[in-house]
Amino acid sequence: MFDKSRKERCSTSLWWLDYLERVDKIKFNIKYKESDITRKINWMDTSVSKSNFMVLASMNNLIGVDEYVGDYLINFIKLGYEKIKTKDLDIINTYRRKKGLTPVTMEELEDMVKEYKEIYLNMYNI
Repeated sequence: MFDKSRKERCSTSLWWLDYLERVDKIKFNIKYKESDITRKINWMDTSVSKSNFMVLASMNNLIGVDEYVGDYLINFIKLGYEKIKTKDLDIINTYRRKKGLTPVTMEELEDMVKEYKEIYLNMYNI
């Protein structure tokens, strides 16, 4: 039986030692793909859209958008904004530059959240 606590008591099979001498060493480094907006859009389309729809459907009165749905959406946007770090802002601005848009600052993102809320409130007179 293998004694995990005292590996020095275990012998190594000769065939395994022979094999290790003949093969090249392999590095097992995991390379993570750099996050970008396109990957996030694909992830949201495939992984988040169903859950978001289910949440919205559970809140909606099925007549139209109401204050509960609006509150959820505004809070969802605000929560996302509050989690943004410098690296995230860099990813946003890299994508914006590729699309021919000007980079944004954290202050502009904060204003964007406020603007979404105002647009929503004005559209639905809430």
